Amino acid sequence: MQEITLRTHHVICIQSFIGKGYSNKFIENLSNIINYLKLNNNQKCIKLSNNCDDICKCCPNKLHSNTCRKEEFIKHLDESYKQICNFDYNTQYSLEELNNIIKNNLTIDKFKNVCGNCEWFFICSKLIKNII
Repeated sequence: MQEITLRTHHVICIQSFIGKGYSNKFIENLSNIINYLKLNNNQKCIKLSNNCDDICKCCPNKLHSNTCRKEEFIKHLDESYKQICNFDYNTQYSLEELNNIIKNNLTIDKFKNVCGNCEWFFICSKLIKNII
């Protein structure tokens, strides 16, 4: 079983992914990760992080220092969702578990408060209300 590392905010991002992204390479990588997680929905194969993860590997915003060009904003997203959802960096999760945690802890108002300044907000805001 392959372990997938995800930044805590990416757990939210994958909920509303519709095949759009920074580049074709990024989109393909993210699609492959999501497909793998869906195929292994009940398997505890996800490790959470507040650093660059498996999605970041193909992001054009990833710097050689293994940080994000928008690191301050991204750290804010990660920390906010860690607190809202009580995520633990020392626990392995299944996608099903993470989805349930999100449904039980995230509200539209909390989502807007955290992600309102994200460049992808216009897409996610239309879809996230069907998930939480």
